[in-house]
Amino acid sequence: MSLPYETFPHLTDDDLAEVERIQGRVLAMGQLVRAGRSERYGRSRVESGRWQQLYRGTYVTHAGPVSFETRCWAALLAVGPGSALAGETAAYLQRLQTVPPAEIEVVVPRSRRARGRLPGVRVRSTRARVRAVDLPPRTPIAVTTLDLVGRASSTDEVVSTVTAAVRRQGGQLALRNELERRHRTRHRDLLTDLLSPAAEGIESALEHRFDRDVLRAHGLPRMTRQQRQVVQGVLIRADVVSEEFAVRFELDGRLHRDKTDADVWRDNAMVLERGERTLRYRWRHIAGTPCRTARQVERALQKGGWAGRLRACGEACST
Repeated sequence: MSLPYETFPHLTDDDLAEVERIQGRVLAMGQLVRAGRSERYGRSRVESGRWQQLYRGTYVTHAGPVSFETRCWAALLAVGPGSALAGETAAYLQRLQTVPPAEIEVVVPRSRRARGRLPGVRVRSTRARVRAVDLPPRTPIAVTTLDLVGRASSTDEVVSTVTAAVRRQGGQLALRNELERRHRTRHRDLLTDLLSPAAEGIESALEHRFDRDVLRAHGLPRMTRQQRQVVQGVLIRADVVSEEFAVRFELDGRLHRDKTDADVWRDNAMVLERGERTLRYRWRHIAGTPCRTARQVERALQKGGWAGRLRACGEACST
């Protein structure tokens, strides 16, 4: 997307005032010149203490504290047309993260050379078309999310990042579409499972991983999947059940859902009526910490009478 009035060869005083308002009281020298000001105009205001200069040719039109968003605008104007905020900077503005990054990240098309090095700004280039939304221009949430996932060092970090994006967007479609656009993506298998259409299987994918990475990998007993039971006149589905050892497992693959009061009442009903323990796991428990989850499953089974012990799934197994 273009910056405000970017294509206007000349700016009126009203235009300049509107640009200043939109850009959080930040102006570039080029915008001042297009409004008939001299190149000396901005510098004189900085020297008089009325304005501030964050980067060469970029001015904050007040002398007070500079907000994070103001710094973002100044960085974009200093880098030049076609740029967008990206990475953790975009994530903070999109409320995917709660702490602003120390460094502002800006992405530019590889076809255009960035304007030198800027203190506190990381400029990266990309072969892909730079897509931007909102103001100050930033990468769309789906792009931001997969960029961050590409830097993630752990499964838990991937799940946390995707969970925040799904909550923010209210669904997975945009993320799924962005994943399909990308030929190379780190953690692609996990992302594919996380973003599976609900009808196919974000639940079934989670069940598969629970069976493979938690139960079978650690030598735990096989169990019944997708069992339906009637409790207090209500049909209840349990994703995985061990009737022999009186343990139920519910695998919650919905990334944006929290445990509700109804879930608690249902768990209590199962304990009172059937004497079964209910353990609930989500993506971070199964994909992120399968060994720790296996230890908890082992304890639940042993309380129900299982005499066995789990086995390590490999040399790095934390059990």
